[in-house]
Amino acid sequence: MIRALSPYYIETDLTYNQGGLKTCENYTLNIYVWDGDLSSIPTEPNYQITYENNIDSTETHSINIAPVIRDYINFTQPTISGNTQIVNGNNQQWVHVTVDYDNGGFVGQHPETDFMTLGYSYGNEGENNTTVNERTLLNPQDYRVSRFGAFVFPITTTGLNPLESNFVSVKSYPDNEISVNLTTVLDDLSSSQVQYVWIDISDTVNDNYIEILWNDQSTSLIITDDCKYTPLDVHFQNKDGALQTFQFLKQQENGIKITSKEFESNRGQALNGYHQFIRHSVQARTTISASSGYINERENEVIKQLLLSERVWTYKDNKYTPINIKKESLKFKTRRVDRLISYDIDFELGYNEINNI
Repeated sequence: MIRALSPYYIETDLTYNQGGLKTCENYTLNIYVWDGDLSSIPTEPNYQITYENNIDSTETHSINIAPVIRDYINFTQPTISGNTQIVNGNNQQWVHVTVDYDNGGFVGQHPETDFMTLGYSYGNEGENNTTVNERTLLNPQDYRVSRFGAFVFPITTTGLNPLESNFVSVKSYPDNEISVNLTTVLDDLSSSQVQYVWIDISDTVNDNYIEILWNDQSTSLIITDDCKYTPLDVHFQNKDGALQTFQFLKQQENGIKITSKEFESNRGQALNGYHQFIRHSVQARTTISASSGYINERENEVIKQLLLSERVWTYKDNKYTPINIKKESLKFKTRRVDRLISYDIDFELGYNEINNI
């Protein structure tokens, strides 16, 4: 899996074998990016990058292709109809690279085609980091959730061994009000290389927790009932380039932030109702401050990825609303120092209250 928001280097030998070992004068990377079937490689490359070997090096040379491939994904949220189900992520593209030496005098192919997401790696993880934790595109652990919300569990089936199970079990306890075995999609379409297990928690009435079993890993959703606060369901683009959920279960405060400009006019006298200073270019953004309630220390990683996310939405009544995070710094809490861990995060709606587009 290529994480296209971080550098992804293609390393190319500067020598090739054609009737003997030759040092190239130049080489061209042909980069193919497409949506659809794995075998449907475009006939023409989307990008070509040429390197001139002016020093006659016989080593290798690397080119970062991430900046030219990431623009092919516009991260979007899934369309959901029905209850607990599996839907395709649709935020992936196939990437394939070939190399032409000496203006096409010899053509080589780099390793197998891979799919990319709008994911990233941390600075200490090194280049071309492709590690995925047990085919699960979030940390398998316990999460606190609201009974009236939804939870997205992102997975990947790429390279799944035929002997491995491709079923996801979702069950609530103790009464099994949710009890489904979902079959993942195993095909070569880019849209299904990442899939979302969409869990409608409102299907439970009395159950206390939900267990998700996938690829021999267990993730538990601890259901929280709160008669005082309405939870804020936040869905965001996570580190792996998949949709993830975090629910703010406690107090929320809404406000509005307004900006405007003025110009001075001589249209008439204030005595007759005319404005000497006329307001224009009014813009307004609704603000939201939400409290997480007490969470597990392991969820600090979720908070971190939420703060680093480029795409964030709230989800309510089957509707996504775009929001942006306004928090610019945060001190992470620990049980050792702080005992109880909770966070207040500031958001603002991702659009102008006055529709001007």
